[in-house]
Amino acid sequence: MTERRFDIDFVYARLRQSGLGLFVGDTQAGLVFDEAGLEVLGGAVSAASTGDVTPWLRTRVHPADLTAIDSLLGATAAVTTRFRVLAAGDQYRWVEATATLEESGLVGTVRRVDELEATKQALEQAVAELERFAFVVSHDLKAPLRGLRLAVGWLRDELGDHVSDSARENMAFIETRSQRLTNLVNGVLEYSRLGRASPTCVPVDPHAVALETIEDIAGGPTLAVRFCGAFARVLCDPIQLKQVFQNLFDNAIKYAGARELRLKVSATASGGMLHIAVEDNGVGIPLEHRARVLQPFARLDHHDDNASTGMGLSFCQRIVENWGGRIAVEEATGGGTKVVFSVKEAT
Repeated sequence: MTERRFDIDFVYARLRQSGLGLFVGDTQAGLVFDEAGLEVLGGAVSAASTGDVTPWLRTRVHPADLTAIDSLLGATAAVTTRFRVLAAGDQYRWVEATATLEESGLVGTVRRVDELEATKQALEQAVAELERFAFVVSHDLKAPLRGLRLAVGWLRDELGDHVSDSARENMAFIETRSQRLTNLVNGVLEYSRLGRASPTCVPVDPHAVALETIEDIAGGPTLAVRFCGAFARVLCDPIQLKQVFQNLFDNAIKYAGARELRLKVSATASGGMLHIAVEDNGVGIPLEHRARVLQPFARLDHHDDNASTGMGLSFCQRIVENWGGRIAVEEATGGGTKVVFSVKEAT
C-alpha cells in the first residue's frame, strides 16, 4: 500500500479557514493555544502567547462560565463546553471548546459560536413567549366558554318544563359544542408544553402500566384485553406512558362502533427497543389517512363526534419521539387499527 503524506501547513491552513483554533493542556501545564485559538478567544496575548494562558483566560471569561475552564483542565474523557469570553471592544463572544484526552494530555479545538448561541437564545425566548401566549389565550377563551355553559344551565332551570323539544336540543347542542371547544383549548395548551422539558425517564414495566390504565378507564378490571409477547422493562416517563396507553385505549373504545370491542396489546424487542402494539377491531383508518391522523387537529369524517379534538394521536407521537422512539399507524389483522410505538429497553 502506498503511504499517503499530508502537507501539515496545508491542513493547518484549512483549519484556519474554517475558523478553528487549536489548544493543548493539562492540570499542570494549563492551556496553551495556537495563534488562531488566541484570535478566537478575542485577540493576541503578547506575554503569554507561547505558554499557559489560563490565568489570563480566567480574567476574560464571564464569571458565570468559569466552571467551563475547570471542566477542560480537569477532563478525564472527551469534553465539549461553551463559555463567554471578553473580546476587543469589551464585548462578550461565545466560544465552544471540544477536546479529547490523549496520552500526551488534552488536545482540542476552539471556535466561535456567537450566531449559534444567539439563535439558541432567540429560540428559547420565542418558546417562553409562546408558552405565555398559550396560557393567556387558553385562559381568555375558557372563561367565556364556562360562562356560556352556565348561562344555558340557568336558562334551562328558569324555563323548567316550559321549553320545546327543539329548544332543548339547541341548548344541548350549545353545551356540547362549548365543551368540545374547551377540550380543544386544553389540548392545544398541553400539546404546546410537551417537549419543552426533558422527560423523567426511569425503568418502567409497560405491562403493569397498561393494566393500570385499563382499570382506570373501565372503572375496574372489566375491559377485556389480550396481552401477547414479553414485556421487558423500558426507559421512559411512567406518567407519559400511561397517557399514551390511555389515548390509544380511548380511541379504540370510542371508535368500536356497534362491534364488541376486542383489544390486543403485544410487545416485541429488537435493536435495544421494545415495540408495543395496540390493536382493535374498530372501523379502522384508511391507508391514505394514517400519516395525517398523527398530526394535530386531524379528525376523519366518519370519526367525527363532539368529544374528539383530533389531538390524541399527536400527543402520543410527541411523547414517544421525546423518548427517542417512533410511532406508526397500521391496519390490524382482520381489520381495525393497529398503533405501534417503540421505547428504549431498560438495561
